[in-house]
Amino acid sequence: MIFRAGLLLVAMAFVALGAGPLLWTYGSALSERSAELGALAVSKSTWAALGRSLALGILSALGASVLGASLAFFTGKTRTPERNLLSAIALVPLALPPYNMALAFRPWLPQEPLLASTLVLSLALYPIPFVFLRAGLASIDPALEEAGLLARGTLATVRQITWPLVRPWAFAAAGIVFLLGLSELGAPAFLGLTVYSGQIALRYAATYDAAGAALAAIPLIGVVLVLLVVESTALRRVDVFATRLRPARIFELERWTLSARALCLAIVVASPGLPLLLTLLEIDAPGLLRAIPMAIPPALNSLLVAGIGCLAAVLIGSALALLARRGARWVRWASLTFFVLPGAVLGIGLIGFWNLPNRPPLYGTIGLLVVAVGLRYTLLTERTIDAGLANVPVAQEQVARLAGRGEASIAYRVLFPQIVPALVAGSSAFLLFAIRDLDTVVTIYPPGGETLAVRLYTVMANSPRGLQASLSLAQMALTLPVVLWLIVTLRKSRWLF
Repeated sequence: MIFRAGLLLVAMAFVALGAGPLLWTYGSALSERSAELGALAVSKSTWAALGRSLALGILSALGASVLGASLAFFTGKTRTPERNLLSAIALVPLALPPYNMALAFRPWLPQEPLLASTLVLSLALYPIPFVFLRAGLASIDPALEEAGLLARGTLATVRQITWPLVRPWAFAAAGIVFLLGLSELGAPAFLGLTVYSGQIALRYAATYDAAGAALAAIPLIGVVLVLLVVESTALRRVDVFATRLRPARIFELERWTLSARALCLAIVVASPGLPLLLTLLEIDAPGLLRAIPMAIPPALNSLLVAGIGCLAAVLIGSALALLARRGARWVRWASLTFFVLPGAVLGIGLIGFWNLPNRPPLYGTIGLLVVAVGLRYTLLTERTIDAGLANVPVAQEQVARLAGRGEASIAYRVLFPQIVPALVAGSSAFLLFAIRDLDTVVTIYPPGGETLAVRLYTVMANSPRGLQASLSLAQMALTLPVVLWLIVTLRKSRWLF
């Protein structure tokens, strides 16, 4: 009972740390300045920006799903040459934030901002549907596909058996990409597309009016809350990584093997190959010499914020996952809610609460950045730990209880030693997203506390291209080792390699 009470205390502190400031800030804005909602509702710029955000999210989800699904099918269900290598390379775009890709592709992108932003986000986010669909394909009972092959042939089997079984995974992945595209700030701003999250951030940057920015964010919050219910249902149906994995039934492509290989190579060359190459080609000696002293302090800030946040996220994620294993499924809503909220919305909520005279001195410190990234990305550790625990038989806990072990002892001596790979994978995912985060941090970083992502964002508009490319390379250098470590961690996974 004491151990479970401790878990509940951690979960409640996590919820209060995020929900308290959000309810305070947005509730105060509504109660004190509700009259401004009328002007907001009839503002053409409001609905135009919201429409552009929705369009960007939808188009990005479609584009990333097509790319990710193609790679997932050909590397997971066929004998495409070098499929293990292609699977590893397909994760590397996670090390390239969308604003880095926008910077690299800038001379090659179309002039239409929405189309350019869609291409960038599709190439940056396709690893998400790739991972989901590889897990979905590995969850299919091979006997079902074998029966279909005997009765109807390959194409009919894929269309009538394989696709219906992985469709929930595809929709869940598309939902996450849509939400990330909806909240994306850096790439659209750089490419000249005014989206709603960017409009909120610019409004606060121009006036430092947290209540006004909070009021402006309410239409976007309404959209996100509706999508939260849909996405929660989709994720509950698939449980990525927690599913029972099976040896895949391989489809023979025969004369189409070379075409499949060419398609997969084209995708990984487009991303991550081209962004890395174009970034390297734009680096020059003056830009590199200027970038080194400019990059070191922000890079250290990025590592400090991500490192401390990761430790907290592992602790909180473990508590949430253990509570979910014991039947408290409601805790999943907390981490998912903070994850799907746009970073600007979360940042404004924290500012409105902590930037008050009677509050502890958290505002204006690195600590608020740690809180922000911890709230937003704890989902990554919680879900991977939950997936690892799902593969540990409940009977082991029952035997340990019969032997007189307490709940804390069972957790640390029975459960956690068996989920080390899940802990490493969750920590890697958290570090990756926290280091590259721009949307959340850009609204709340203190003077001298900017991260490398913020530093790159602030020099993207008017600095020499050599300096921009050098800082972009520094950003990639921070995240690429994390992705490589994640690949090593997943190397023994039956569904990815």
